Amino acid sequence: MKRVLIGDQREDLATTFEALIRNWGYRVIVAENLVMYGEILEKIAPEIQIVGPSFLKDPTLYQQVCNSPAPLLTIADPKHPMTPPKGDVLPYPVDIFRLFSLIQNELEETPRRNIRLRVKLPGIYFNGNKSCIAEVLSLSTAGLFLKTGTRLENRDTIRLIFPLFGMQKEMEVSGRIVYQVTPGPENNYMQGIGVEFIDFDASTFSTLERYIEGLLFNELSETSAARRTFDTGHLQPHLLTELLPAI
Repeated sequence: MKRVLIGDQREDLATTFEALIRNWGYRVIVAENLVMYGEILEKIAPEIQIVGPSFLKDPTLYQQVCNSPAPLLTIADPKHPMTPPKGDVLPYPVDIFRLFSLIQNELEETPRRNIRLRVKLPGIYFNGNKSCIAEVLSLSTAGLFLKTGTRLENRDTIRLIFPLFGMQKEMEVSGRIVYQVTPGPENNYMQGIGVEFIDFDASTFSTLERYIEGLLFNELSETSAARRTFDTGHLQPHLLTELLPAI
């Protein structure tokens, strides 16, 4: 499992990042101070470093970070403005979609562009004059996976309607079929289609982004370990917090 080393004097920010990045499938180590960060950096050789600029004010640690082959992401801090020695800077408050994209680009040979979450949403889609009831099993701002027993062809276009539970909204979008899953013992006899959204407007994208962020925050808030440390105050407010309990 790829390792992410996080160091920031804003302890609640570091632990919020820890909860998020663990959710994305990585091992996360949080250093509580400069000495601990330097020791961990030498011993475990992480695949990526995420630090606040206050840690880089220390000349010794600054040199260690520069010498490490691990890529660096720096979390901006208005109290400690500085130009990092390498890598990208994450503006504060942090956009989790950008954070996800940067981590994927650094750690994965085939990076995902979008946060994708498991869901169970009823839906209906239209292919020409034909309609079919289906179930949305995964969702991102770029597309979804639809469980359906109907056979369609790649590159076919469909129109979909599905609810966003908790936001009291119904989405109606167009999509293009980009892959198919045929039933077999290796996938528990699942059958369905991967759909890429097309002809997206800015309002629809924003709504989906808020919904996905809400699902992620809600998932983390239900995890006892994350609940104690997860603080949305450090993140860009794509979602109104009052929506979280309803999702």
